[in-house]
Amino acid sequence: MKLKNWNISLLLLAIYLLTFHSWNYLSPSAVLLTAPIIGILWISISFNNRQYFLNRYDLLFHMVPGIDIVIEAFLPKHQDYDFYYCGIGFAITIAIYRHFVKV
Repeated sequence: MKLKNWNISLLLLAIYLLTFHSWNYLSPSAVLLTAPIIGILWISISFNNRQYFLNRYDLLFHMVPGIDIVIEAFLPKHQDYDFYYCGIGFAITIAIYRHFVKV
């Protein structure tokens, strides 16, 4: 796959990283307030660009980080940069799946 076919994935990755970076500096109440907003944004981007996804599994793999954002909002601590490991894990999973699936 060429890089031009990865625009939505890269956008969602940027949203994921920016969300967690901003949460390092926000209060817990602000984190709880922003999580549903980010979740709705994530779902909107995903469903408005359904033709981008190779199939339902590809869409599901792209939705998991969005679900992670909403779940993570309920965890008490966001003062470190361990979210990079999760972001790398999500990116590798999606990249491997998109590389090997033939539609």
